[in-house]
Amino acid sequence: MRPICSSHKTQIPMKMKKKHEVDRLTNLVRDKVDAHQASLAMDIGAGQGYLTYMLAISQVPMVAVDSDSHQTCGSKARLLKNSPEIGDKVLHLTQKLDTDSLVGLVDRIDRGAVPEVDKMISSNTSRSSYVVTGLHACGDLSSAMVESFIRDQRIRALVGVGCCYNLLTEGDLSHPNCIFGFPLSSKVKSWFEEHDFGFGPRTRGLACQVSIEAVSLTQLRHMLEGTYYRSLLNYVFSDLKLDGPRTDEGHLRIKRLPHEAYDSFVLYAQHALSKVGMSGAVDEATLRRYDEQNRHMLQAMQLIYMTRALLGPIIENVILVDRALRLQESASAAGTDVEVALLNLFDAESSPRNMVLVAEKPRLCRESTDAELQSA
Repeated sequence: MRPICSSHKTQIPMKMKKKHEVDRLTNLVRDKVDAHQASLAMDIGAGQGYLTYMLAISQVPMVAVDSDSHQTCGSKARLLKNSPEIGDKVLHLTQKLDTDSLVGLVDRIDRGAVPEVDKMISSNTSRSSYVVTGLHACGDLSSAMVESFIRDQRIRALVGVGCCYNLLTEGDLSHPNCIFGFPLSSKVKSWFEEHDFGFGPRTRGLACQVSIEAVSLTQLRHMLEGTYYRSLLNYVFSDLKLDGPRTDEGHLRIKRLPHEAYDSFVLYAQHALSKVGMSGAVDEATLRRYDEQNRHMLQAMQLIYMTRALLGPIIENVILVDRALRLQESASAAGTDVEVALLNLFDAESSPRNMVLVAEKPRLCRESTDAELQSA
């Protein structure tokens, strides 16, 4: 991969994890843009625009698409504030993000119905060749990118990193005419049907957890104790019949607490009670008694937590392989060649979602690109 253009400094501040991911994905996407002589890349679910920004300063014309107008406006303002000189290389759009909408956007761009794009496209690239990408494309968005790549021959390459697997819509063969985000492939659908099996949001949510291999023993201990503290506090509220803000699933809703709150259950409960406006609702002695009476449950919860953590990567692999199989099955059915790969692009210790799905259609000669795509 070519390095990011050194003539530009990264003006938009990013956390180390984000910078690590954006830098590596930028190089990979730009390689695909060059290889397919693509006129531009589309950042799907662009969010705050970090990937869009880095690709733009690397001389890749970009269309940043998001369904949230606040994200779109924020991304545009941030880019113009930090690097106004590349503003003409990026088009920010807010629109629905499903397969039909994405294919429709490609069609409008290709027909010249989005005049802002004409100023961005170089004469040395193919107007009918595009790359779609997404960093942490949430829930069904990753599935929509896969289906868009399959449906539209003008999308020559797909480079996507998914996340939020718990938000995927899940279906089975009993609903053949419905569109679901998972499973996509006939193979996984058939296996689920044969075994009367499915994941559901809780199981898929395991794939979103941080791998136990990516945390230190101290961090792991804090995570396990934090799980015990949350569970015990829920029990205290239930046992004492206390009211408090609840999630849709009935659990106590507690916002982020400071690190020192995790030094003991008493401190955790006191900070949590303060957060929900119930300071002093349970005295220290009562909290300590609940902890002493239930501390034996910590070991059992640790075993459950570790089992869940070990299952997480397996669940994620099933979801990712399902997407790769969908791409391979569609290519086989259409009699076309599509290269599909799952790459470990990021450092797993800092980026739990480190797998990148890459799909490429055959590279076309520039002279024949338009004619071949129109005949397809």
